[in-house]
Amino acid sequence: MSKRDAKKFVDLVEKDKSLQKKSAARFSSLQKVAKKHGLEFSRADLHNHLRQRWGISKPPEVDDVDTCTLTL
Repeated sequence: MSKRDAKKFVDLVEKDKSLQKKSAARFSSLQKVAKKHGLEFSRADLHNHLRQRWGISKPPEVDDVDTCTLTL
């Protein structure tokens, strides 16, 4: 498993509209899509990469209408 592969997968999804639709599914489905592209990562790898990519150093502890949370 690789943090690098988590990053590559996010890059791929950002560019490919068909993968964006597929990635709206549950995390196990995301892993299957990534594997078809030769990528493998854990939920923690993906979570940590997205937090780093989006500059989230401390997620909100309560619901905030001005924030968006991605749950996989």
